[in-house]
Amino acid sequence: MRDGVVPPGRGPRPYAGFMSRSIRTAAVVLLGAAALTGCTAPGATSPEPTTETGAEMSENATIEELRADAKRVLGALHGIVPAAPEKDEFLSRIDALAPASCGSSGALRLAPALEGGGIEDPAAFVDEAERILAELGIPSTPEDRNGVLDGDAYVGAGLPDGRMVAIQAGPERTMVQYETACSDHESLRDALDQASDEALETGDDAPQSAPKPSRWGIHG
Repeated sequence: MRDGVVPPGRGPRPYAGFMSRSIRTAAVVLLGAAALTGCTAPGATSPEPTTETGAEMSENATIEELRADAKRVLGALHGIVPAAPEKDEFLSRIDALAPASCGSSGALRLAPALEGGGIEDPAAFVDEAERILAELGIPSTPEDRNGVLDGDAYVGAGLPDGRMVAIQAGPERTMVQYETACSDHESLRDALDQASDEALETGDDAPQSAPKPSRWGIHG
């Protein structure tokens, strides 16, 4: 794994209990996240989503559009991830990230992840992450829960086109997973073929085209 960007199929192992049923149904401290119209931590004011964020995406986006979208989202969240890789270097790695499968449809997407150190104030982290996601125009619904559980902050958001953000931040590690929209554009297939050819030349593992995402998009 290259620092800071997790290749498809070789990402972080699923977090134990990550947004389990008990969190979704019983933890009153957690409030909305898998698609973010304004979810908040307890007692906070819902942030107002904006529209001038470039959140709209072509129906059959090119890989360059998906890369730009991933950079926009992870670039905005980079500042709240402690000890994250240097921003420009991290964003440049997204350009080399091989596409991942969206499943049986044959469409492809990008699924980069940003990892950093631990946080000190989970509640404040949730508030700040929600504010950024609202500004990005990525809404949430009450079906998933944002908040703090057992000292870890959980934040998620998504859009109807399949884009999804999943964040878990604790005292030791912060992980941000992003999944772009799916696309059938030939540029994604070309990029996957190129990555496979390069892997054969270098002896590296071939890119895995069908990672199995968790409910919140964290790949196992």
